[in-house]
Amino acid sequence: MYNREKAQEFIEEEFRYWQLEKLELENDIQLGNSKLVSIDNEISELKEKMGKDDYAFHSTNFDDELAIKLETLNKTKEEILSEDIAYKDRLKLIEQKIENLDHIINDDDLQDNDTTTEISKDILRSIEFERERISRDIHDTVIQTLTALSYKDEFIIKLIEQDAKRAKLELQSRRTALKDCINELREIISNLRMGQVKDLGFEAACNQCISKLKDSSDIIFNYSFIGDDNVDDIIAISILRIINELTSNSIKHSKCSKVDISIKKTNNEIVLKHKDNGIGFDFDNQRHVKYNKTGFGMVMLRERVELLKGVISFSNHKGSSFTITIPIK
Repeated sequence: MYNREKAQEFIEEEFRYWQLEKLELENDIQLGNSKLVSIDNEISELKEKMGKDDYAFHSTNFDDELAIKLETLNKTKEEILSEDIAYKDRLKLIEQKIENLDHIINDDDLQDNDTTTEISKDILRSIEFERERISRDIHDTVIQTLTALSYKDEFIIKLIEQDAKRAKLELQSRRTALKDCINELREIISNLRMGQVKDLGFEAACNQCISKLKDSSDIIFNYSFIGDDNVDDIIAISILRIINELTSNSIKHSKCSKVDISIKKTNNEIVLKHKDNGIGFDFDNQRHVKYNKTGFGMVMLRERVELLKGVISFSNHKGSSFTITIPIK
C-alpha cells in the first residue's frame, strides 16, 4: 500500500515546483514582449533611414545590409509572436496543473489509489514539460543566433566580391557570434545539470556552480559551505538558481571586483549569504520594477524565495549584501 503521507509530501513538492515553473514562464512571456518592443523600434528606425531623401545616394552594399537587417528583424518578430502563443498555451496547462494539485492537497476524501494514479501522471507530465523547456531554451538562444548567422552568411557572400575588407570584418563579427552561441549552448547544458542535484549531492552541486562562476569572470570569489547533502531537490535547485542570479547581477551591474558566498545548512534551514563590493542598488524598489531584462530577475528571485517560505535580508552598505534563509522542515 502506497504511504499516504509520502504521497501528500510528493504532491506538495510538485505543487511548489509548478508554481516556480509558472513564474519562470511568465518571465519568458514578459521578456518576449520586451524583445518585441525593441524589434519594433529597430524596424521603425530602419524604415525611416531607408525612406530618407539621401538614401538613394548610399552604396549598394549599404542598401543590401539594411534590407537584410530588416528581413531578419521581421522574421525574428514572427518567431517571437509564434512563441508567445505557445508560451501562453503552456501557461494555461501549468495553471490547470496547479489547480489540480491544489485540489488533491486539500481533498481529504481522496482515496489512496486515486493519489497513486495522479502521482504517476504527474511524473510523466513532468518529464514531458522538462523536454519542452529544453526545446524552448535551445530555440530561444542557439537557434535564433544560428538563424541570424545564416542571414549574415548570405550578406557576406554578396559582400566578398564588392568589398573584401568589409567582408573580412563581417567574418570576424560572425566568429564572435558563433563563440557566443557555443557558450549559450554550454550554459543550457549547465542549467540542465542543475537538475542532477540528487546524483551530485547538494554540496558538490554548489561547489560546481561556484567553480563555473569563477571560470566565467575575473572577479575574486570567497566561498564556504557548511552542512550536509540532505536537502530537497527543489530547494537545492532553487538555491543554485538564486546564486547564479545574484552573482550575475553583481557581475553585470554592480561593477564589483569581489564576491563572497557562504552556504550554511542546519537541520531546520539553509542560510545563503551573498555579498559583493560593488556600487550597490535599491533592492526594495525592485518589487515594482518593470518586467524587463535588467529588473525582472530580481523580482523572480524575491518571488522564488517567498514560494519556498523563505526570508530575504538586504543591505546596501559598501556593496550589495543578501542573507536568504529558507526553511527545510
